[in-house]
Amino acid sequence: MKTIFKTLLYFHFFVLIKILLLIKKPYIVAIVGWENKSIIREKLKNIMIDKWLDIKKNQRKYNTWFGISLTILDLPSAYGSFYKWILIYFYSFIKFIYWVVSLNDYLILEFGIDDKWETKKFLRLVKPDMVIFTSIRSDLVDDFKKLDIVEQELSELVCYLNLKSKFLNKINNSWDLNTIATYIQSKEKYIWVVKSDNLKISHIWEKLIRKILF
Repeated sequence: MKTIFKTLLYFHFFVLIKILLLIKKPYIVAIVGWENKSIIREKLKNIMIDKWLDIKKNQRKYNTWFGISLTILDLPSAYGSFYKWILIYFYSFIKFIYWVVSLNDYLILEFGIDDKWETKKFLRLVKPDMVIFTSIRSDLVDDFKKLDIVEQELSELVCYLNLKSKFLNKINNSWDLNTIATYIQSKEKYIWVVKSDNLKISHIWEKLIRKILF
């Protein structure tokens, strides 16, 4: 029963978000990985605020495939409370109307990858214009089964970006966050950004058409 209710609730959020993104068309940055996602998000957000870009100053930090829908709509989580989720369901209509009027031009979302199919679930909900990858979790180095899943999920993201950017100019450069923010400001599409000190699965990054090291 709990699983069915969660699925129905997610589908409700999914429909609201799809309509919202279709109407407002924000530029979406997805920060993917494990360590320092929030730190990078805050640094990038502050740079963008300094550039007077229309980005939300405060937002929720849920990073699961379900939690991202709460982040976009700016809804709290009721965790295990059935009755609070019902209240959130009705509250979501108010939030939807609010964001139809005032959704920001730029969204930065955090996205964690731990399980199979998570990337597909994420891409069904949102189509990121830029993906910033932070790190591979250190304890996965010896967990080959889990590492295979992570590599497969990251490859899904790479395939998505390459498919979208196959008719665009190639990018292969090293820049800092300030320059990356300039790319976001100009709404450059389908770029992968990866930390230069974290190239543990370089065979995946090498396939990218448009990539930046930072």
